[in-house]
Amino acid sequence: MASALAAADDGRDVFQHIPTEWTEIRAWARHLLPPPGEAVALLTVIRAQVDMARKMQKIQRERAEG
Repeated sequence: MASALAAADDGRDVFQHIPTEWTEIRAWARHLLPPPGEAVALLTVIRAQVDMARKMQKIQRERAEG
C-alpha cells in the first residue's frame, strides 16, 4: 500500500499553469505544500482514521439492530 501511495500524484503539478517568469510566486506557493514523504504519510494516517471510523459505525449499527 505504501508503494502505491508513494507513486500517487500529490497534486504538485497544480502550479504548472503559472508562467515560469513568476519564480517568486511559484517558490512561495510550493512552500505551502508538505514535502512529498510527509504528504504520503498524512494520507496514510487519514485513510486509517477513515477506516476506523467506518468500522466503529458498522459496530454501532450492528448493536442498534441487536
